[in-house]
Parts: sequence; structure tokens; C-alpha cells
Amino acid sequence: MMIMRLGQFGAAMALAGALATQPGASLAQGLNTGQGAAGGGVGGRGMGGAGGDELPGDAMRYDPVIEYKHGVADLQAGRFARADDEFGHSLQADPANADTLYMRGKAKTGEGDLKGAEKFYEKALKVDPLKIPALRESALTLAKLGQADKAQARFAVLKASNDACGGTCREAPALKDAVTVVQAALGPPPGAVN
Repeated sequence: MMIMRLGQFGAAMALAGALATQPGASLAQGLNTGQGAAGGGVGGRGMGGAGGDELPGDAMRYDPVIEYKHGVADLQAGRFARADDEFGHSLQADPANADTLYMRGKAKTGEGDLKGAEKFYEKALKVDPLKIPALRESALTLAKLGQADKAQARFAVLKASNDACGGTCREAPALKDAVTVVQAALGPPPGAVN
């Protein structure tokens, strides 16, 4: 294998050299398109050489910020499947980003995949247990999935955060809104007197 003989540094140098002989080509283009050294070397896709579908090491194929921005634009435009893909690309480069995990949940909700959405809200909450939008959407999604106990647990976290804030913290408006929306969706707590 070419990478084994040259090592990663040598293979990268061979890639740079091969791309330098192509007019208008750059190293970044070679990495992003999967064109590798020696006709498919580093990251090449079935073009001979030592290629494969993955880049060596931790090289990224996607810019997480750009993919996130594209995902937001597609989500706002109602292109949920595209947004889901773009948030997925962003997560490949930054898998523990609570904002991107939450937004991928929103895209899944738009696609009608409530179980998939809840999976991403849950992941976002593992990264940031007090992420207000994720708590709100998770509670609403769990209620729609018929998991009232889990939805009530999410609501309890929101309510406790709201009570602790007392309307004076920076997040006060978001907390108050989330508590109001979730409480309306869940209805009166079990055992409440009407």
C-alpha cells in the first residue's frame, strides 16, 4: 500500500505533488473530492493506488460551521431532509455540539421522524443538560410519542430551572416560554384538582 510505504506525511506530500501538477487544483480540492496521490492514493475512491473511502487520520471532509449554516437555511426553508444531512455533516466534524444535535432533532421533527428527533434531543441534553430548547422540544416530542412520564421529567427540569431563575436570569424569557408551552401540551399534572 502506498500509505504504508510513505507513511501519512509522505502520502500527503505525494498528494500535494500530484495536485500541484494539475492546473487550478489545490490540496483542499483533492481532499474534498477524494482525489488522491498516484491515481487514488489518500482518500481516493476506487481509482487505483492505496485509496479507500476514508481520509487518513482525523481529516475532515466538511466544515462544521458552513454545514450548520446551510442546515439552518434549509430548515427555515422547509427542506428538512437536506437540513438533516447538513447537520449530520457538521456533526461528523464536531460530534458533541449541543446546538447542532438539537438542530438535527428539529430537522428530524420536520421529516416526521419523532423517534429520531428524540434521539438527537437526548444527545444534546447529554452534552448540555440545561439546554432550554432541547428540554422543551424533547418534552413535546416525548408527549407525542406517548411517553408522559419522561415528558413530565423534562418539564420538571424546565420548571425547576425557571423557579431557580425567578425571572431575573438572562434565560428568563426562554424558560418562561418553554414552561408555558410544555405545560399547555402536557395538560394538568397527574392528580391535580380541576
